[in-house]
Amino acid sequence: MHLTPKYINILLNIFLGVAWALALFGFLYGFSSTNTNIFFKLLNGVIHMGFGLVFVVILEAIYAIFQIRDKLKNSD
Repeated sequence: MHLTPKYINILLNIFLGVAWALALFGFLYGFSSTNTNIFFKLLNGVIHMGFGLVFVVILEAIYAIFQIRDKLKNSD
C-alpha cells in the first residue's frame, strides 16, 4: 500500500495486520474449542474467523477510497 499521506498508510497497515491476527486467532480458537470431528472443527474455526475478516474487508475498502481520492486529486 502506498498512499500519499504517510501517517494514513502506516495506520492502515498496522490495523490491517491486527485484523489478520484477529482472523488467525479466531480460527485457532474456534478450531480448538470443540471436540468433534474435523468438519465441525473447521466450520467452527471459519465462523470464529469471520470477525477478523470483516475488519480486513472494511480496511481494504478504506484503502480503496483513499486511492480513488488520490487519483481524483491528481487528475485535477
